[in-house]
Amino acid sequence: MICYRTRSAIRDVARALGIGDEDIDRLTRMQMWWESPAQLHEALDRCGLRLEPARLTLLAQLVRELIGFPRHLSQHVGGFVISGEPLSTLVRSRMPPWPIAP
Repeated sequence: MICYRTRSAIRDVARALGIGDEDIDRLTRMQMWWESPAQLHEALDRCGLRLEPARLTLLAQLVRELIGFPRHLSQHVGGFVISGEPLSTLVRSRMPPWPIAP
C-alpha cells in the first residue's frame, strides 16, 4: 500500500486549494522545514511565495493529516475525495432499488 509522504501530500492538498503549479513546485522543494509552522512561514517568505494566513494554516493542517494516509489502495485506484463537508451534501448517495449481492 502506498501512503502519502510529505511531498505528495503537499502537492495534492495545494492543488485542492487552488494553488498554482509553480507555487506547488516551490512548496515541495522546501519539504524539510514542514514540521515547524514557524519555519514554514519563514521559508515561504524566503522563496517569495505569498499565501493568505488562513489558507496557509489550512494547507499545513491538511498536509499533516494526510501524511501516512493511504494514497493508493490497489492497482486500480478510483481516487480519493477531499472535502470539508459530508459527501452526501455534494453528491447523491442512496442505495439502489435492486438487491445487493453478498
